[in-house]
Amino acid sequence: MINLQFPPLRERKEDIVRLAEHLLARHIPVGAAAPRITVELKQAMLRYHCSGNVRELENVMRRLLVLHNPDVIPRELDAKSNRKSLVAAAIPINSMHERACPNPSQSKRRPFSTR
Repeated sequence: MINLQFPPLRERKEDIVRLAEHLLARHIPVGAAAPRITVELKQAMLRYHCSGNVRELENVMRRLLVLHNPDVIPRELDAKSNRKSLVAAAIPINSMHERACPNPSQSKRRPFSTR
């Protein structure tokens, strides 16, 4: 067995557009016209802070095939990036829990009673 390790896409920005083109070509139905990957879409894919998952990029290309409108996808990617940035800047969950339950005994679940 051979283990291959590749860095995530967020560390290989130069591969994102070529991989997107390959994934798009892979899913185009026979005889169908391929939607264009516009400059705006390429820039949005490079700005998008994906988790490094190729499947996520593949889903974006499938969505492009379904919508057949390359102008919608950049707005969606930018909106997702903005939401992820807001979540990352939010207060950590443990901190919120400590504020809500300053006494650790309050945070333990009590067994369900059927009385």
